[in-house]
Amino acid sequence: MKKIIIIFIFCFLISVNFAFTKYTFPELLGFNIRSCNETLINQPIFPGWNMISVPVEDPRLPYVSDIFPFLMRVYEYEDGEYVPVSNVELNKGYLVYSFIFQRSNFCGVPSWDNCFVLNPGWNLVGSYPEAKNLTELFLNPDEPSSLDIYTYDSRNNRYVLTDQLLPGKGHWIVNSYEEPITLCAKKEEVICVSNCTNITESGNYILCSDILAEDRNCIYVEADNVSFECNGYSMFGVGSTNAFYINNTKNSIFNNCYIENFHLGFAVEDSNNLSFKNNQIKDCEGGFIVDTLSETIEVYNNRVWRSTLSSPYDETKGYIILSRDSTVSNNKAENLTYGSWLFSIPEIGGEDIFPSRFIKNEFINNQVGIQIADGENIIFDSNVLCYNEAYDFYSPIPPYRFVSLGNICDIAVPEVSDLGHIVCTDPCP
Repeated sequence: MKKIIIIFIFCFLISVNFAFTKYTFPELLGFNIRSCNETLINQPIFPGWNMISVPVEDPRLPYVSDIFPFLMRVYEYEDGEYVPVSNVELNKGYLVYSFIFQRSNFCGVPSWDNCFVLNPGWNLVGSYPEAKNLTELFLNPDEPSSLDIYTYDSRNNRYVLTDQLLPGKGHWIVNSYEEPITLCAKKEEVICVSNCTNITESGNYILCSDILAEDRNCIYVEADNVSFECNGYSMFGVGSTNAFYINNTKNSIFNNCYIENFHLGFAVEDSNNLSFKNNQIKDCEGGFIVDTLSETIEVYNNRVWRSTLSSPYDETKGYIILSRDSTVSNNKAENLTYGSWLFSIPEIGGEDIFPSRFIKNEFINNQVGIQIADGENIIFDSNVLCYNEAYDFYSPIPPYRFVSLGNICDIAVPEVSDLGHIVCTDPCP
């Protein structure tokens, strides 16, 4: 059937030729739109135009001002026109513009059951929480291989033909038929976990019962694209091993786990693009430890605590973040030796330096709220550090490229404040 070529008013024409087929993309209107700074899907936003989507049920939906707190406007594409929006819909594609490099991060329950209705002509659609090839999608009335899908390469300012829907991105899809058609993700098998195990294959894993761990790392993950949901069940250890040991893994999420009496809740090595949300870690020596070989780690809305206040010699730590380009936000740490121990390094061998971000965390009733050891490229914003026994902040040497905004604390720390890097703007209540 002959392809439909639609030419829209108020736009210039950008032509893309592939496989003897010529399409015309609508012009993008220019506005300065910036990304938000929260969690789960980590989507870079480059200077210029970007096409993005929210493939998770982020609790900040639907309001643009909440999901994109620093954006001026967001545009959708409806009936051949770009329309400014105040509400953001799940899985829908949007156009944003930025003058500088930033990252847009979304947190929420992954959305897999949605379908995209493709009207005749061009459609700007969203994505799923993981990349989906055309072979993993089904289409009525035709096979997905008949579709042409384009995404926008913001780094090089060009459209690119792709065979995937990429997480966090928007996509142009042309429907060359006269009637609407529907594109859906195939249902994936859910794998039930009721004992400690090694995960060596990608998939959706759900904890189906409480686990009393043996004297071993309980869940050993060495596969990419893993979704692990504890589903209201708990994991109990013997104090000397880790609940999760995650090694050489990427594009995976770990949510809603209750973990008690392990050495570490989550030990992460040489991994990237991981997300940890809504986990509770009690009476462990450490909550999270992420090594220096890892990057782009998102830790959101977790709690790490001890039943009683740790002594200065216990060395219990909530969030040990050694990775670059990581975000730790809306978490809590209580009754530990260190609420967090933070170290960050710049991007190696490149011009871009991606900082790690600590945002809206609460470190309360610890010996030390946060220790910054050899810190570099850190953004520390709107955290609450109150009622800690020794220090709210402690840094043995001056942090480098450190940004601190709007933090609350109640203990003066001359070793830190004399450096001029850390400033609490408000006192504890």
